[in-house]
Amino acid sequence: MSKLTLPILLLALFGATPSLAQDAPQSFGQWHVTCRDDGYCAAATAALDPGSPPPFVLHVGRPARQTYWEVGVAATTAIAAPASAFTAKLGSQSFNFAPPAEIGAFGAVADYYFLGSKAEKLLDGMAHGSALSVDFTGLDASPITTRFSLDGLSAALIAIDTRQRRVGAERVAGPPPVGLARLHLATVKIAGGAEPSAGPPLLTATIFDPPLVAFAFAPIAHPSN
Repeated sequence: MSKLTLPILLLALFGATPSLAQDAPQSFGQWHVTCRDDGYCAAATAALDPGSPPPFVLHVGRPARQTYWEVGVAATTAIAAPASAFTAKLGSQSFNFAPPAEIGAFGAVADYYFLGSKAEKLLDGMAHGSALSVDFTGLDASPITTRFSLDGLSAALIAIDTRQRRVGAERVAGPPPVGLARLHLATVKIAGGAEPSAGPPLLTATIFDPPLVAFAFAPIAHPSN
């Protein structure tokens, strides 16, 4: 993917709606930062794996009036098996996140957030790392691995600190994302949707309104942040 294509693609994926957007997106290496007019900011990067749209997006965000950062991986072409753990690898470090206490889908059935004390350690490592890989088991029992560049993340987090006037604040993470309900495949079925099985899902909204991956089956309404 060319350097020109990636920013355009991410703007299409993460550009907030006119009623929410205030700041123009900023780019830092492989990361792109956007802030809402309520002060919520997030940095995001597309997976290094080939695909259009990218198969996965790694995002780190924080509401303006909250202490905790939210760290998540949104999928556009795969859904994790309900009992699948997620393994995040940073160089020689490896973090295993077991559901439901340490990994969960919030706001969409394929937008997974890292939870608990290990999420904070993961964020610390990401801010100083060069690459992150994430492994999990797909709904069809296939092993899935995706990779992300961390080039520019540290600068992106500082830009968010500056925008939110939180420079020097401690980087803490772990609680569930503010304003988003935990979702399960069972929720989709209750809402009248079928378990995804054919065709790739479609990313139709942004990580700001709120994180949303809408699939080819029945859409679900989500609470705003």
